[in-house]
Amino acid sequence: MKYVIFALQSKKFGIDIHLIHEFSKAPYISAVLGQSSKVAGLVNLRGRITLALDLGCCFDLAPEIKGTKPKTMIVLDSQDNLSDEAKALGVVSHTEPLILLIDRIISIVEVEATDFHPVPSQKENDLIDGLIQVDNELIPLLSIPQLINTLA
Repeated sequence: MKYVIFALQSKKFGIDIHLIHEFSKAPYISAVLGQSSKVAGLVNLRGRITLALDLGCCFDLAPEIKGTKPKTMIVLDSQDNLSDEAKALGVVSHTEPLILLIDRIISIVEVEATDFHPVPSQKENDLIDGLIQVDNELIPLLSIPQLINTLA
């Protein structure tokens, strides 16, 4: 399976490539008053208004000084738009497209089944689905369903 490895400050995370529609530099984000700090705002994505989440806030990382560097966005496909392969693998997304704001894309990696590891029972954050071993490093995998549940 392939995963996109990305950075939030000095921390690395992974996400199943089947979930991703595209990634690029984040455009203008319109703030939404009265929302959780996890919600960065709304983005007009080719005529479709899409919710943008600040993943740093979702992981309680101290915010960087705004305006110091542009964010990168990962645009997730909606559940209906996932490929047949993704659906057969049991990949789960959101009912609507969703934007995740990150610091940068590091790489795209292919991992074998033996590179997957369960999350320790003493895990710090419910947003992690498991771990993959890339070289000599364990990379936490982001759980999109759990991320969506934190917004409810």
